[in-house]
Amino acid sequence: MKDTVVKMSKKGQLVVPKDIREDENFQPSDKFIAIPIKDGVIFKKIEIDLEKEYNDLKKRVKERFEEEEISEDELEKSVEWGREFAEKKGITKKDVEKAIAEYRKEGE
Repeated sequence: MKDTVVKMSKKGQLVVPKDIREDENFQPSDKFIAIPIKDGVIFKKIEIDLEKEYNDLKKRVKERFEEEEISEDELEKSVEWGREFAEKKGITKKDVEKAIAEYRKEGE
């Protein structure tokens, strides 16, 4: 694999050269975290299992609600409130993925 110069588009997009995509088996749906460094950025492929993250979060919330003696009905109402709040505020799935990636980075 050789070094290759790539150019940023007007939309801020960079194209990963074909030989690198093939060598690394990068796919169009792959996600990367952009890590700023002095004089540049490093892009690292990351794996996010949103269903697992959601289920883990749901479990932790449920445990906390049980500790606080909050009922299942109140939990369901809270989840629905959260969904409505996110929709009103324009919080997208991408926003959640970004927040998860940042949370994981803080934990390293």
